[in-house]
Amino acid sequence: MEGADDTTVAVLTVLPEGFRMGQTAPVVFAFPPGDQSLDTTSALVDGTYEEEALARGWVVVSPVAPGGVSFWRGSEVHIGPILDWIETWVEPEGGLIHLLGVSNGGASVFRAADLHRGRFASLTAFPGYPRGEGEIDAVVDIPVRLFVGGADEPWVEPMETFAAELEALGGDVELEVIPDAPHFIPQLADGVVLFDTLDELRP
Repeated sequence: MEGADDTTVAVLTVLPEGFRMGQTAPVVFAFPPGDQSLDTTSALVDGTYEEEALARGWVVVSPVAPGGVSFWRGSEVHIGPILDWIETWVEPEGGLIHLLGVSNGGASVFRAADLHRGRFASLTAFPGYPRGEGEIDAVVDIPVRLFVGGADEPWVEPMETFAAELEALGGDVELEVIPDAPHFIPQLADGVVLFDTLDELRP
């Protein structure tokens, strides 16, 4: 698809069986980790999201960072055009899209929520926390679900701090620290817990 400034942005999708253009469906906008490359994005979509999404009737949209510039360090300019493009071919359930991200993607979801307030139903990061000033305010009014591995020491403390701050602001936030788990949490790799969480956040 065409992003900002005529930049081509590759986007991977998972569509329910029998999906028809323009139909209503729950939609999750899923940001990948690391370099957010095609290989990384494809591995996550194929290995973690696809089976559960198909089983539950979710549309998954997962973007690839153009030129290796992550979606919270420059490529966030493309998020708006991607959202507009999504809404040309699917009607998001309840009129809002869910956010999902891991690691660098877990930073990207907060940038997306801040830049495009009012367009999202929920935010889930596994792991992830806001990096930009004002991003916490963007998620006060939507449910936030957070997962972090207990052995992922650089991420546990900032996520605990963020969760406490958001709760103090009146936000709907839940943080699960998974004992002994590393940065990429094996217990979430099959997508079941993630999609259980997303299903609970449907309108």
